[in-house]
Amino acid sequence: MKLWADACLTPQLEAVAHARGYEATSNRARGMLTWLDPNLYPVVVGEDWVFVTNNERDFRELAGEAQMHPGLIVLPQGTVAQQQDRFDTTLAYIEARAAEDDESPADWMVCRIVAYDDHDDSNRHGWLSG
Repeated sequence: MKLWADACLTPQLEAVAHARGYEATSNRARGMLTWLDPNLYPVVVGEDWVFVTNNERDFRELAGEAQMHPGLIVLPQGTVAQQQDRFDTTLAYIEARAAEDDESPADWMVCRIVAYDDHDDSNRHGWLSG
């Protein structure tokens, strides 16, 4: 699974993804800190990245317009340590759901959204649809 961290989240999420064996990048690493969402989105999807953001509304809308999407992960903002912990928990959640469905995490994420809820420290998932 390839994971791209949006500018609204710490680029240190890349290290969390790498520790779990995933490829990762961020707006910062790609020199795209000032890119607007509609310009960033085609690059992310075109290169088959699961997008990690706290901007659910805008990216849900953009993803919902596409027939296929590599997936969307929504994390709330917080301290760097909180974001890293929430991301690690979310990746474990994705891995567990994928294993239950006998799929790879990347395949399981296609057209899905997974969101971390900081009110009860849980994850939920659903389908991205137009």
